[in-house]
Amino acid sequence: MVDRFAHSVHFYNLDNGTTTTVQKSETREPAGVCSGGDRGSVFLCSTGTGSVVQLSARGELVKVHSVDMVQPRTISVSMDGRTLVVANDKEKKVKTIKLFRVEY
Repeated sequence: MVDRFAHSVHFYNLDNGTTTTVQKSETREPAGVCSGGDRGSVFLCSTGTGSVVQLSARGELVKVHSVDMVQPRTISVSMDGRTLVVANDKEKKVKTIKLFRVEY
């Protein structure tokens, strides 16, 4: 789960009931989270930085992907985990949707 205004991402471990909260400078105004890929990565839009942040399943920063987009807000990953679809805020005048290849 993400808390956009607290700039944090919360990971819930369903196996043992623990919670991990991640707050990094790369995750400003997080939105649109999804998981995928062969390594259990979690992808989220960092609206405040205009990028996509890739975190491990434990909340560790893996990579920051530049998406050259104003306020990315929605994200999805393909079933093979190699393609991301990112769209920006629907209220912006310049609406954008882009596809990206993810390299591990």
